[in-house]
Amino acid sequence: MKSIALLVAATFACVGAMAANNQPPSNDHYEAGPDSKPQPGVPKGKMFSFEFGDSNVFPGTSRSITVYVPAQYTGDKPACVYVGLDGLDFGVPDVFDNLIHQGEIFFHDLATQRTRKLGTDGQISDEPAIAAGKAFAFAVDGRAVTVEGIDATCVTVTNCGNIYATEAGAGKAWLIKADGTKTLLDEGLKHPTGIALSPDGLWLAVMESRTHQGYSYRVKPDGTVDLRQPYYWAHVPDWADDSGAGGMCVDRDGHPYVATRLGVQVFDRNGRSRGLLPLPAGEATSVCFGGTKFDTLFATSGGRLYRRHMKAVGAPSFIAPIKLPPWGAG
Repeated sequence: MKSIALLVAATFACVGAMAANNQPPSNDHYEAGPDSKPQPGVPKGKMFSFEFGDSNVFPGTSRSITVYVPAQYTGDKPACVYVGLDGLDFGVPDVFDNLIHQGEIFFHDLATQRTRKLGTDGQISDEPAIAAGKAFAFAVDGRAVTVEGIDATCVTVTNCGNIYATEAGAGKAWLIKADGTKTLLDEGLKHPTGIALSPDGLWLAVMESRTHQGYSYRVKPDGTVDLRQPYYWAHVPDWADDSGAGGMCVDRDGHPYVATRLGVQVFDRNGRSRGLLPLPAGEATSVCFGGTKFDTLFATSGGRLYRRHMKAVGAPSFIAPIKLPPWGAG
């Protein structure tokens, strides 16, 4: 999940004589940091250029103007403006993309019926723009997306704008296209909750909270699914007959993370629970990756929000599909 900052950058480069050698000296070995380089999962802004050659102040001169517009900019709020001379060099668009994409975590506080935000400064505040108690996920442009006409329990949004949702009370899984068209993918499920798309966009996972298991589906080119099969098997405490699965997310290696009665369970790509991240309060209710690099795992449990830095990096559903590393029977 992420925050939305608005910024439009315009640069002006005067056309005229340029130095024959504009390269840095040979002893300049400055290495750009990560904020100056393209980062995975960060929405890319757009640039367009035009020529201004009708100056009344400096007749006979022309100027090349380049405008950068962030992916999150919608035009309904005043934009911050940065003006630079001599072009958008030195990775400026990448810097803006990364800074605008600073990670924030949004969650529902059911006890007080509020949606809250954990900012990058570590402070928690209210977020009135997102309806309390209504399942949401973030799209590639930074919008918080909800579903109308379905009592959605969990939702996930793809790079192309398709929404996958579970409806626990009705035992159903849905596909909602970008144009609002709804398609029933499956029914008869036992309280489906967590739903997640593999990073390559080829497989959909749905967890049942009132059994031990979750299902895997192959995603077809039109977004619908087939080849349904019981696939994920969660561990349960001795006193329970079900996993109590809640929210779900995946990392860039294709491993699902599921909030369960025992904590956060980490599954391999063959559907086996291979790791358990326990929480002080025991049961986890929701889980997601966040932070500026999506390498922090956040989980809710017992009315509290926890976080843990990970070596694994999360794969938000809104990123463009990526190729997964090879995997065997294990």
